[in-house]
Amino acid sequence: MTIILKFKKSSIHRKSCPLVLYCLGSVTKTGGYDIQQRSKNMFTDSVEGLANILALICAILLTPSIDEFTGQWATQAFVRVYGAELSDMFRLVWFLVVGAGVFYISRAGVALALMMISSWAVLRFGLLA
Repeated sequence: MTIILKFKKSSIHRKSCPLVLYCLGSVTKTGGYDIQQRSKNMFTDSVEGLANILALICAILLTPSIDEFTGQWATQAFVRVYGAELSDMFRLVWFLVVGAGVFYISRAGVALALMMISSWAVLRFGLLA
């Protein structure tokens, strides 16, 4: 059973409308809001937030090690081409580039892993049934 409710835009605030009508039960469309889409957005926002936090932790822990491993080589290559005057600034830029790379690669991997784990849990335990 699907119930479609129509409201005047001025009578209900847009942010409070889905929460109030979600409690009514089998409401799928409410004044332009799709409850299922809102719950998907809430889930994906949560996964994205957790992925960002875990990726930040990975970046903080891994960036110094990777920079120590690759920084000397990159600085030598920079000095050969551009000279030694800007090598300190290049070293800082290199550290930031390595940190950004670690963060974004970690975020992609963690988000993928979280989505796979949650999909497995839904299929295995029938959480949506």
